[in-house]
Order: sequence, then C-alpha cells, then structure tokens
Amino acid sequence: MLLNEEKIRLIIREALSAIGNDQAYSSSRSTVNDEIESLDGLEFESISNDQAATIAKSEFVTWKEGKLKEKEKEAYPLLKKYWDDLGDWDESRWKPTETAWSAAFISFVMKASGDDFYNSAAHTTYATKALQNRKKLASDPKSLTGVQHVLFLKGEAEPTIGDVMFYVREGSLEDWMAGGGGKRPSHTDIYVGDNKGIGGNISDTVSKSDAMSTHTAIIKKINI
Repeated sequence: MLLNEEKIRLIIREALSAIGNDQAYSSSRSTVNDEIESLDGLEFESISNDQAATIAKSEFVTWKEGKLKEKEKEAYPLLKKYWDDLGDWDESRWKPTETAWSAAFISFVMKASGDDFYNSAAHTTYATKALQNRKKLASDPKSLTGVQHVLFLKGEAEPTIGDVMFYVREGSLEDWMAGGGGKRPSHTDIYVGDNKGIGGNISDTVSKSDAMSTHTAIIKKINI
C-alpha cells in the first residue's frame, strides 16, 4: 500500500517523539541510579527469623488462607489484635474496611517473633530506617557493626526466611531512595521460604504470593 507524503511525515514525527521519550526516561533513571549508594564489597551474614515465618503462616491459616475478608465479623478481633499491638491505635482510629492495616500486620508478626525494629502503621517508617543504615554503610562500611537492619535492592541479595520484602506503590524505588525515603504508599511481605511471601491487606485479607515478583527491595537483618 502506498502512503502519501502527509502520512509519511506523521509516521516520522511519531517515531522521533517516541525515541525522544525513551532517551529522556533512560537518562532520568540513570541520573537517579547514580545517586543510590552501592553496597558492593560489604561483608555480612544474613540472620534468618524462622519464628516470623511460623507466625505469618499461622496468621495465614487463621485468615482461612485468604478466604476470610476484613469486612467479616470474624476478622474484627484479628485486626484489633494488630492495631492494639502498636500501642497508640485504639478502636476510634481505625475501621476494618477503611484503614490500611498491612504495616500493622507486619509489625505484629515481626514483634511477636522478637524483632522490635518493626513497629509502625506505615511500611516506609521501617523501610526508611533500613535505608538510612544502607546510606551509612555505603559511606563508611565501618560505621555500623553487629546486628543491623539494612535495605538491599533486588539482585543485591537473596531473601532469607524472615526477611521483609518491600516495594513502593507510587513512583520508583530509585526515586524514593534518592530522596532519602519517607512517606509513600508502599507494601511489605514476610519471606516464609519456598519462594513465597505472606502479607496483610491484599485483597482484603492475609495472602500468600510469589516472593520478589513485585518487590524491589529487601529489609534484611544482618550481622556485620
């Protein structure tokens, strides 16, 4: 089929525009990536948390493996248990179907396993603390010693049982990290082994999903 000159010009303009957009996107990501500190060469030992995985699996069963939904009467005492564990979230501050409870779930499980690093109604609270530790280690590997929680990018380390897998729901992880972390819609799941993670408030229940399928980072408990 023959194309007239006007159509040919339109096709060329669209192609050039697409190339320009691709170049701008790549350049932007490259600039952001340059601002992310590397952990190359960091020597550490991953600390597993089998108890966290056991508790997460138990909660998953209690939620009838995802069949019990947050709006059901049976779910209310479970949600109350998570919120009460945070200490400052009485029943006047949350509603079963209106208040996001995924971070409260993670905090409950991790604290019950003996890990008090997690104690917030927002995933980015503990993710930001782990990011700050990453920045310190990247700047000076000797700045932190002993047991620490550190944010690793996907591909930098593999999840260990009891690790908390993280991703942001808006924007990119690189952008969030370059800005020093802080509040942003996000989600975490606990790695329970067999390439699976368990988290709360996905599809209005406690759910099990493939590990590192949507997650772009891992909060690891390590010994340096």
